[in-house]
Amino acid sequence: PVPPGAVFADEHGKSFLWRVDRKTLTVSPMPVRMGAVIRESIMVSGDFEAGEMIAISGVHQLRDGQQVRIWSSR
Repeated sequence: PVPPGAVFADEHGKSFLWRVDRKTLTVSPMPVRMGAVIRESIMVSGDFEAGEMIAISGVHQLRDGQQVRIWSSR
């Protein structure tokens, strides 16, 4: 499950998440299929592995290859 704000759609209505490369901290779009909404999360499926890092904030302003920062509340 992912936060609803992490999912974005392209101009054709296809759903994506931004995958974050752990080495370069750059993003690339990852196609997903939306599933059930459970509490405050959306189930998604696609070609990714559990534990991959995704962007969950500002997803509508990101562009392919853009570098991001990791935010921590600690």
